[in-house]
Amino acid sequence: MNSSSPESKKRFFNVGLWVLLHIALMVAVVIAYPWKVDKNLYSIVPESEMTPEIHAAENELTARTSSRMMIFVGDSDFSVAKTAADRIGHTLLANKQIRSASWKVDASSMDEISKFFFDRRFSMQDPMILAMEDAEVADYFYNKALSRVFGAFPMTDLSRLEEDPYLLSQSAQDRMLSMTPMASSHLTLRDDMLTVQDSGRTYVFINAELSKDASAFASGDHILGILDDTIEELQEEFPNLRVEKSGVPFHSYSSSKQAQVEIGWISGISTAAVLLLLLLVFRSAVPIVTTLSSIAVAILAAMGATLATFHEIHVFTFIFGTSVIGVSIDYALHHFADKEAQVKSMLLGFMTTELSYIALMIVDFPILRQMAFFSMVGLASALLSVLLVFPFVSERLRNEQKFSLKVAQVILAGYSKLERIPKIARYIIFVMAAGALIPGIVQLNVQTDIRSMYTVAPELGASEMKVAKWMNSGIAPTYFIVSGNSVEEVLQKEETLTEKLREAERDSLLKSHLAFSEFSPSSAKRTALDSLLSRALPLRYKDLCKQLKIHPVKNPGKTLFAAVEMDENTAEFEDLPEQLSSVRDMLWIGEISGKYYSAVLPMHASEMFNPKDYADPSNGIYAVNKIQEVNAALTELSLTALSLVAFAYFAVCFILSFVFSWRNSLRIVRAPVLGCFFTLSMFGYLQIPVNFFAITGLILVLGIGIDYALFFKDAQNHADSTALAVMLSAATTLISFGTLSLSGFAPVSVLGLAVLLGISACFLLSPFTRD
Repeated sequence: MNSSSPESKKRFFNVGLWVLLHIALMVAVVIAYPWKVDKNLYSIVPESEMTPEIHAAENELTARTSSRMMIFVGDSDFSVAKTAADRIGHTLLANKQIRSASWKVDASSMDEISKFFFDRRFSMQDPMILAMEDAEVADYFYNKALSRVFGAFPMTDLSRLEEDPYLLSQSAQDRMLSMTPMASSHLTLRDDMLTVQDSGRTYVFINAELSKDASAFASGDHILGILDDTIEELQEEFPNLRVEKSGVPFHSYSSSKQAQVEIGWISGISTAAVLLLLLLVFRSAVPIVTTLSSIAVAILAAMGATLATFHEIHVFTFIFGTSVIGVSIDYALHHFADKEAQVKSMLLGFMTTELSYIALMIVDFPILRQMAFFSMVGLASALLSVLLVFPFVSERLRNEQKFSLKVAQVILAGYSKLERIPKIARYIIFVMAAGALIPGIVQLNVQTDIRSMYTVAPELGASEMKVAKWMNSGIAPTYFIVSGNSVEEVLQKEETLTEKLREAERDSLLKSHLAFSEFSPSSAKRTALDSLLSRALPLRYKDLCKQLKIHPVKNPGKTLFAAVEMDENTAEFEDLPEQLSSVRDMLWIGEISGKYYSAVLPMHASEMFNPKDYADPSNGIYAVNKIQEVNAALTELSLTALSLVAFAYFAVCFILSFVFSWRNSLRIVRAPVLGCFFTLSMFGYLQIPVNFFAITGLILVLGIGIDYALFFKDAQNHADSTALAVMLSAATTLISFGTLSLSGFAPVSVLGLAVLLGISACFLLSPFTRD
């Protein structure tokens, strides 16, 4: 063909247009710099109905708690456990990915704690004494001091007896430490280490925290990988050594490591199977290389458009979108396998698929919108490659290569025989098949439980159970977030809440609670306690000195019973000993956008305890249950998405009616509609909850399955080559999503299973769309 012919010029123009469009996209990506890759796994769940401010505070608290790790190193020989704990602890401290790690309680830290409680011995007493008369308070502390000094088992430090004759610092320290999670644990101090006994072994406790820059995903230099290597070396050296681990970082690392292995073999198997299939059919590398190149360009285009629009891309968007872009292989396969492939059918199929993604973008779920946008752009790029570039590179192949159509012809002959069955018989078969779907539909359970989306590794699950038994913290799933315009306001609101929680404790609804105001009372509470004690304690001072045989001082009200002045906004927070800083980080959220927040944690709540009875949103006290909130949001999102599926089908049918008749448009959507009903019925029969990801799969079934019906509708006198193209398209889709259904990551598995079932039904039903 002459290179100057109009046809040749048109093809050069098309290729130039394709290049210009993608260059323009690359320029937009550069302009949008800097970009961000979001690796936060919590981003894939929707926001709850909490206000944005409380949601931000909850996210900050989650980020802190999700970086903490607990490691227990045990052996029947305590010296071995100590040696192993030292080596593991130093390995952690030497790595920049670790913010802190501790496994020893040294004398200096104990002195620091003692000084802290001595300085605050007045303000940190039990606020219950505020309800007593001065004389009652004096008698209470007088008797308490005597019992500490002269009790059967005195365990009190008497080094500051003359400065603190009532031993208020010891009373405050005992009270505060009894309220920390460590108090309810089975840990005991041995050789300056916290230990626990279990099954003949002594375990040393190591407390560590990841830095904010540490990745949640497994990599070759990840500290948790280095930790595993260290543990493996220690167990080779000490065969009886056991290590138990607990904490979100271990689960994130384990799941991402498993996901990487899965992605490797799943993508490897599916890619090899698809390539082998295409090579057997085309017997040439040109269609394969061209098709894979177009998909690679589509992925890059989708990434670029997403970064240019959102300035970030979530890892899950890439995983989801890459799988969906695999749908674009349908257009390439039709171009090569169906010599009479109609551009009109491709455009209609593209429009209906894009409509299904638009339906996803309507849902109020930012990550889902990003996924849908990514897929829309990728599919558009793939279609442009097929329409503008493929004719330029594949004309010679299409003229010379002949494909075997025997299998397609045999299949179509079988459908022709089915179509010759009398209508009444066909209607009876249809009714019976539809009836078989009804029991499954009735058993459907549209619900999302985020806990079911992650399967704990057996070894890690066993460790978590052991650590939970040893720590016995019992933090309730629902906790409280308190907000205020100042530190003082938050602390006062906390104290109002904790008064109610103490009533719940007296009613046996709770065992205890954790609140930062117990460690750092409000200025109003400190003033009240200081005033009461400065009046009451001098009343029995001389009697106490006589009993303890110490010399009384002159004017004790000014010298012994005068509280240290504290800055209400800083001193109580900056001077906390390191041993208590973890409690502070767990309870005090801090300032966010000009407001202050804290968390109050109920401990060992009974089934009768209803947190909502103690919340007061109008006063800035909110009851928060992240799992419950996310589950409710995802379930509501699933129902909304299910409604959008129905809307998308009606919209597609309406659009097609302008191209075809109403009767023909109904015939076209019949296959994907029945495919969706078949999928839902099978989920019901298999007792698999229909969650958001399953419904996303149904939308994809519409976008993919309707293409098959459209191609058969427009096949006319080349039905055999169309059948071959549809067979190849369905085979590649089923291979891709079928392997995804084998994933151990529940959202991916459910999505893959839904598409696998739906597309199988669409493929079997689409030939009936022929004229």
